[in-house]
Amino acid sequence: MKTITFSLLIYFLFSVPFAIAQNADKEKLSDTVPVGINMQNLTGKNPDGTNLNYKSKTGYLVGVNVYIPIVPMFFFQPGLLYITMGAKQMNDQSASKYTLSNDEMPLNVVYKSLLGNGYVMSGFGPSISYSTGVKVFTKSSSDMTEKAL
Repeated sequence: MKTITFSLLIYFLFSVPFAIAQNADKEKLSDTVPVGINMQNLTGKNPDGTNLNYKSKTGYLVGVNVYIPIVPMFFFQPGLLYITMGAKQMNDQSASKYTLSNDEMPLNVVYKSLLGNGYVMSGFGPSISYSTGVKVFTKSSSDMTEKAL
């Protein structure tokens, strides 16, 4: 599944510039490549009422967004993102590390206005997400070392 996801992402990254090059007015269609880091923290309570005590683990996101004009200054923004996130927990009995990865497709309507040399953008819309992988690493107290995860 990851091979298909990365193949589609690479296909879109290379096909969007060629699609834009075919457009006579380049201001009508534009694209962006969002890249960044994620910090997520799992919170909540266990079934026995104790609090979850997870620390955030750094993940990343990478993808592509395309701006399709609807009317002047309003755009439809579909995209394709690959996102990883996670958490870690350490206590006296065990240590756990969770890593989650998602494919996400935001479908936003964006207002884009010129401000100085750049743009001010505001948008909203639904996002479709599919989990492509969950990894859980757990060590019990007999396997634990002094090294923190």
